[in-house]
Amino acid sequence: MRLRTVSIYAVAAILVVAGSVYAAIWLLGERVISRKYQSPWTPLAHSTDVPVIKEGKRLAAVAGCSGCHGDDLNGERFGEAPFIYRSVTSNLPRLAKTYTNEDFARAIRHGIKKNKKSVIGMPSPAFYDMRDEDLSAIISYIRTMPDKGGKLPTNELYILGRLEVSQGLYPPEASQIEHFKPRRVFDFADPVQHGAYLAALACAECHGLNFTGDPYAAGEPGASPDLVVASGYQREEFRHLMRTGEPIGGRDLRLMDDVARDRFANLTDVEIDALHAFLVDRAHRLNE
Repeated sequence: MRLRTVSIYAVAAILVVAGSVYAAIWLLGERVISRKYQSPWTPLAHSTDVPVIKEGKRLAAVAGCSGCHGDDLNGERFGEAPFIYRSVTSNLPRLAKTYTNEDFARAIRHGIKKNKKSVIGMPSPAFYDMRDEDLSAIISYIRTMPDKGGKLPTNELYILGRLEVSQGLYPPEASQIEHFKPRRVFDFADPVQHGAYLAALACAECHGLNFTGDPYAAGEPGASPDLVVASGYQREEFRHLMRTGEPIGGRDLRLMDDVARDRFANLTDVEIDALHAFLVDRAHRLNE
């Protein structure tokens, strides 16, 4: 009887310790994801002009909005891992009912939602320097899309995900942005600057803000590489890569196949050539 009593107390103590650790991890993760952020409030108009809306649709594809939020922008399940997370992208036409243009601009550029908390999973750091006219065009397009009324599950960050976040492994997007830093102005007459702008919008999500490869999957098989590899392509070869996802030698680039056809095929020849010019110039500067 005495041994049985001791065993019960031991189990109870283990459960108390385990519960305390669980609660501590949960609360530490909650403190990170519940942090609120401040950013400048930039006035922004949208347009009802058909050419602007058409351009917004094209840019939404290039920047990956349609790829993550669905062709109809009504949101969808984006990814899920047991005990780590469930990612569900927002229904943008539904948000448009309560979000002002400035709310959208702050979410896209700064990664800050209307409640001042950080977005999770959207590459806002890559969109920080997006031009007003491009951002306005995308918002104009969003406002033309219907809310189809579907119900989506909520985003969730489970215990292992909260542990990773509390350790700083996956910092919230808004925490990675200098919100009051002047945005860069690009001279589109210079192909290298034009390409740098496009690289941020189209490439940084997978290859990192410095284009050195996926920062979260470095060294793993199939991880996005340093874009210095693009300097090995001639102009026509690079155009073919960007439109089809097919590299020199015909290897299977997995995700790049789909991304090229769905997103990069919307780039013009001028834009692809500018992107190539930037990546070649970057490779030359790295080798100096």
